[in-house]
Amino acid sequence: MTFPSWGWRIALVYTTFAVATLAFVAFAMTQNVDLVRQDYYEQSLRHDQTMAARQRAQTLDHQPARYDANRNVISISIPTAREHQAELRLYRPSSSTLDTTIIVSTDVDGKAQVDCSQLTLGVWTATLRWTSNGHDYEYELPLQLVAQ
Repeated sequence: MTFPSWGWRIALVYTTFAVATLAFVAFAMTQNVDLVRQDYYEQSLRHDQTMAARQRAQTLDHQPARYDANRNVISISIPTAREHQAELRLYRPSSSTLDTTIIVSTDVDGKAQVDCSQLTLGVWTATLRWTSNGHDYEYELPLQLVAQ
């Protein structure tokens, strides 16, 4: 009895499909999948508080943080703070391994500057958080660092 030629073809297609599926699974298992933030889940639980803090920051009469591309610094001006500490989180959307947090101490006028020269060029998001008079504030500043 001879095996029909179509039987070999079916076996070849099935084997090719199985090998390709296994190869794709092996490839997918080796990929590094980063969340945008290391504290992604904790942040989602605090969403309502974060939105209230951002709303309070929007009611201020000026921007609490500005990026000066010429000097490559973030200028911070917190009007409600006098010699206060704020938290500046720098997020890199393309690589969470570059994310960093800086504790910023403002002067008596509520001002400070953060040097950005050591950051990798590209897109960043800076989030400034501080507390004043028992209220939390949060301000988000998109950054585009380019070579000078």
